Amino acid sequence: MADTDRKYYLSKSRYVSGLQCLKMLWLQVHKPELAAPADETTERIFEIGHRVGRVAHELFPGGVLIDEDHTALQGAIASTRKAADMGAPAIFEATVAHNNVLCRADILKRAPGRRDRWDLYEVKSSTSVKPQYLPDIAVQRYCLEGAGFPIRKTFLVHIDSDYVRQGPIDPSKLLTTSDETENAAPHLQVVEANVGKQLQALASSRCPKVDPGDQCSDPYSCAFFAQCNGETGPGSIYELRSGGRAIAKLEKLGVSMLRDVPADIKLTQFQRTQVESARTRKPVVDRTAIARFLSGLVYPLHYFDFETCGSAIPLFDGSRPWQQVPFQFSLHVQRKPGGPCEHHSFLPTDRADPRPALIDAMLEAIQPKGSIVAWNMGFEKGTIESLAAAFPQYGRRLSALLPRFVDLIVPFRSCWYVDHRFGGRCSLKNVLPVMVPELSYSDLEIQQGNVASVRAEKWFAGDLNKKQWADQRPHMLRYCQRDTEGMVRIWEQLNQAAPAPAACRGTKGSITQ
Repeated sequence: MADTDRKYYLSKSRYVSGLQCLKMLWLQVHKPELAAPADETTERIFEIGHRVGRVAHELFPGGVLIDEDHTALQGAIASTRKAADMGAPAIFEATVAHNNVLCRADILKRAPGRRDRWDLYEVKSSTSVKPQYLPDIAVQRYCLEGAGFPIRKTFLVHIDSDYVRQGPIDPSKLLTTSDETENAAPHLQVVEANVGKQLQALASSRCPKVDPGDQCSDPYSCAFFAQCNGETGPGSIYELRSGGRAIAKLEKLGVSMLRDVPADIKLTQFQRTQVESARTRKPVVDRTAIARFLSGLVYPLHYFDFETCGSAIPLFDGSRPWQQVPFQFSLHVQRKPGGPCEHHSFLPTDRADPRPALIDAMLEAIQPKGSIVAWNMGFEKGTIESLAAAFPQYGRRLSALLPRFVDLIVPFRSCWYVDHRFGGRCSLKNVLPVMVPELSYSDLEIQQGNVASVRAEKWFAGDLNKKQWADQRPHMLRYCQRDTEGMVRIWEQLNQAAPAPAACRGTKGSITQ
């Protein structure tokens, strides 16, 4: 169709971007090179979405797939029309164009008893219907009907969070369908006006002027965030923890750095401590509170960290969609004050459900007594609780671990140790490079847990071969080990900042493998 020959057109994803921010839409079309590159996690989410779409196809027997890619849109449009004319009961990736809007519908199915009417099915890998999905459905209906495909109803197909895998995936149970015809109707009424506004913006040689705001991250993160918000250096007011209103006031006053924040600006205790640290260029430490915290730990100390992965399509029997399944742990055990740390780890070599072997290795390495130190311990404790529920034969021993946990993030979250160089954050990735500069993550091939999770999910899903997994394992082991090694070193630094009672003093032990 001639519609797609014009210089600028809207797709359903561009339309949704334009609703969020016209500037984002304009940059996507005119300056795509300025976008932050999609990271490994984002790319995998897209891949999983495509996989869920293919599973959804199984719900519509006899459907015809339009397999021309984005480089052959005219061919895809022609193939869609041919499939409809030949009587296809359903069309996958149905491609049409209308009023300079291009649409590739996930599933177009003939309405029951109506050869001339169609039902539209949009497939999502989420476990619920989200508000931002409705404009997506609306613009597709607008485009399809304009191209000669009258729509009876519109549906959203998404993951059923209650599904538990047992054997091969059952598409009829994994997926659930919601009729969103009425909910999408108000959005359909404004599509044409929105399309005109967006096409007008794209036709301009000037980028629309839009001030930064909530639309920079809601409902989707903008790949052009830095174009509007700039790169704020260390010590800027934008690092204020939960800054919100305070940042807005400081912007009006022309204050850009924490060290310059006026004393009469209303701040939280945490924010005020950040400002004090920025002014003095030193950490602000509540030695009494830290000493009290440290004195509550019991040897042997166990510095513990899980890595988990999940997928919309459950990977193992007994698991649910997007359930975070532990596949790896790192553990440093220090048996006495000043003693060395023994390192234990687990990472599977095969594609079997890693949980039984992980549980065995974990219970063998953790001593019968002693504190278990984690960073943001709710994650580790929640993971152990899920293991106890999934494998009741281990339930008593796993549950006995829970009261022994101590959260090493507490001194930082509680404002007992604040360094402005943390950037207002308390994650291990922010704290460790400041407190122990020689032990950051910059020397590792894997530097974020989500990357390790993606690579493990690929392995279990069959998208990495044995050699690729063997190549990844050393990097994954080093990354997870860095987390627990980092906790050991932060513990040492806390002891130096606020010496604890004798029972917890002298933890400068070497770390052994």
